[in-house]
Amino acid sequence: MSSQSADSVQDAEPKAEAAKKGLWSGRQIFVMVMLMLIMLSNYLDRLIMTIVQEPIKDEMGLTDLQLGLLTGPAFGILYGLSAIPIARLADRYDRINILAVSLTVWSAFTALCAAVGSYAQLFVARMGVGVAEGGGAPSIYSLIADYFAPRQRGFATAVLGMATPLAGFVAPLVGAYVATEFGWRWAFVAVGVPGVLIAIVFRLTVRDPRKTGESNDNTAAAGDTPKPSKFLEDMKWLFTSKPFVLIFMSTMTSSLVMTSTLLFTASFLLRKFGMTLQEAGIVLSLGLGLGGIFGALLGGFVADRFSGEHGQSYMFVPAVGAAGAGIFFFTAYSVSSWALAAAFVIAASVFQAMKNGPNFAAIQTLVPPHMRATASAVMLLAVTMIGSSVGPPLVGVLSDWAAGGAFDATLGTYSDVCSGPAAQLSAALQGPCAAASSKGLETALRIITVLYIVPVVFYYLASKHLRLVMD
Repeated sequence: MSSQSADSVQDAEPKAEAAKKGLWSGRQIFVMVMLMLIMLSNYLDRLIMTIVQEPIKDEMGLTDLQLGLLTGPAFGILYGLSAIPIARLADRYDRINILAVSLTVWSAFTALCAAVGSYAQLFVARMGVGVAEGGGAPSIYSLIADYFAPRQRGFATAVLGMATPLAGFVAPLVGAYVATEFGWRWAFVAVGVPGVLIAIVFRLTVRDPRKTGESNDNTAAAGDTPKPSKFLEDMKWLFTSKPFVLIFMSTMTSSLVMTSTLLFTASFLLRKFGMTLQEAGIVLSLGLGLGGIFGALLGGFVADRFSGEHGQSYMFVPAVGAAGAGIFFFTAYSVSSWALAAAFVIAASVFQAMKNGPNFAAIQTLVPPHMRATASAVMLLAVTMIGSSVGPPLVGVLSDWAAGGAFDATLGTYSDVCSGPAAQLSAALQGPCAAASSKGLETALRIITVLYIVPVVFYYLASKHLRLVMD
């Protein structure tokens, strides 16, 4: 054995021992910080819509269905279509380059939303964000599997999952402040421009572990390049795996209800309780931010701590989270006090975030190394192209329908009388239209929260069939 090989073995032994104890190296910490910043940008560009959609609705005279299409299919469909082909590239080529380019493009399209002059232009700009963001998460989760050993992945993925609540903390505060002070268009600039700077730093400071031999993956030799595989063969492997199919169904149904509640809660608070944009932003920031951070860390820790020999806790924890989220969100949309509603939204956010780490950690450990980015992309297909693209428009349809039923028929038809920019409504119609709109959205959200029972069932079934190799 050469002296260089002996040194590599000696270096690897303490690393392996530290990994068994769950300890992170300095390099792992730095890479995690960079990946979190990228994921933070990814979610900021999505969540900014949750706080500025009401000003957009008022200025452009949109229906709730149009809002749902803007926050759902405009982003989700092209995200889902682009995620798999870009993930296939990430399974073979330099993931650092792919991430840096994707981050630059989606940040630029986010900033471009500030320059739109119509609903159609905004729709196209959001489509551009969706296409580029398809190159983000699959590469990130694949890198996590290389930089962190199996027993580190649950907590590592949970820490990465903190990007979602961090974005949930930042987006409502920044978006509400900028939109109030400078207009909703500048809110897109505020979250888009920093992404370009992050892309530059990431490209200069991080390398793909396939090239450096830094991989902590014990299922392949360090420095090995992934063996080419055929797309249809990989899809056959995934969808003939009962655990994967159950996790896919769990993720899809969870995303449908989660995205629906996430994107319309600020609008609910504004309409029902007459909150200002900044007041609603504070509630969302506490719920999605602080509550989400606690939930993500709790879910990852508990899943790792009680993983046992086969990791069944990685599905049972999300089942508990989905059940709690459904109960607390339903209550939040039913109370008459804004303080109680805010408290229940925060509680629901804690439970909802518990799935963030375990869900994707289970996938990265379940599938072979050469399919990890592809598997993540397929899961994100469930999240965005199916779940997120169906949920918000469904809320919009239900809300517009319920609002029509709640509107005073003696004044005419809701869809005719209350259409157009809010500023153009007569003083006599503003009150009845606002009341019907509020009641419609409240009804729609309460219906959607009942559907949380579906992912609870699928997560529970997945926990019964999951058999992960944890060592």
